[in-house]
Amino acid sequence: MKKAEQVSARKNIAVAKKRYNNTLRRKTKKYGCYKSEEHKFLNGYTTIKAPESVSIYANNKHDVVNLTETLEFKNKLESTIPESAVLIDFSTTKRITAAAMVTLYASVDALISQSSYDIRIRWSRVSYAVNKILKRCGFFNLVRRKNGLDIVDYTDIKHLPIISGIGNQNVDNIIDYIASRYSEEMDSETEHLYGDAVTETVNNVGRHAYPEINPPERKWWIMCEVINHQVYLAIYDSGVGIPNTVVHHKWYLGTVKKMYPEQYKEAISTPSNQNKFIPLLRLPDHDLINLSMLGDVSATRLDKHGQGSKSIKALVNETDGGKLWIFSRKGLLIYESSSTPVTLISLPKAIPGTLIQWNIKLS
Repeated sequence: MKKAEQVSARKNIAVAKKRYNNTLRRKTKKYGCYKSEEHKFLNGYTTIKAPESVSIYANNKHDVVNLTETLEFKNKLESTIPESAVLIDFSTTKRITAAAMVTLYASVDALISQSSYDIRIRWSRVSYAVNKILKRCGFFNLVRRKNGLDIVDYTDIKHLPIISGIGNQNVDNIIDYIASRYSEEMDSETEHLYGDAVTETVNNVGRHAYPEINPPERKWWIMCEVINHQVYLAIYDSGVGIPNTVVHHKWYLGTVKKMYPEQYKEAISTPSNQNKFIPLLRLPDHDLINLSMLGDVSATRLDKHGQGSKSIKALVNETDGGKLWIFSRKGLLIYESSSTPVTLISLPKAIPGTLIQWNIKLS
């Protein structure tokens, strides 16, 4: 019994000594360093904290706050990545939307292709869904220089990472992916319908994004996902934006005269020369996006790009809860059906380039 007590006493002394040594070591440690503010350095990395909600939707005042915070976050990344090693901190992020994710991915991808970089990610501590999106879309592989998924067969994958292309590059692969998620074998007519929607979305990049850039440089990024029998597709380009190109179409003045007669009369009544006439008719960005969708409404015969996005709108019309979103500069257009007017929103901050997102049913 006495021997057992001696063994127990020695163990207690050893434990106490270990606790004492640990206490001494902790005195030189700094805790809470991972809670540092964005402008402080963490082991040589500049920490840039992501918002709680990474989103660019703008349906209400709360959404506008999210949009503003998301664009400020994106701008900080763009200004810091070329200058410093960066830690992107998603630790308190609860939500990332597809539209915001593809714009964020595109910005980082464009930056790291032009210069050396060192980027690390701190995962969300409050949302498993956020971490899943960052991995599934390929963002983690992008910033950590890991080889992305080498997709050989697009009909044999469950989730498609964000992919980029130029012109019609990869369009057939996206259509193959959508067809593989169809409930039954897709017939040629249905495949053509969905193919038109994807091709039309991509072609908008060439028409509106980079009018003065050679076709090989007209890059886009696409995020495509099938959720609950619906296709969600978002495409982003970093071009000049729809509002900056639509004013140069031959049909622009005629369409403004028909759709915005008061603004047209005010413009022509102002003394000006022809070169100043178009700037005087510069409408808000959301109205200019709307004009790009209408096209040449005064023509007896519409040009083939008039009344833009006809294939997409037809599919959105047939989808319960279907929507077409077009973001460009400080404008947002939301189309839901042919029986309701489009929603036009003026954004508090400009979104560089153009983002088009739609969801349509996949039978």
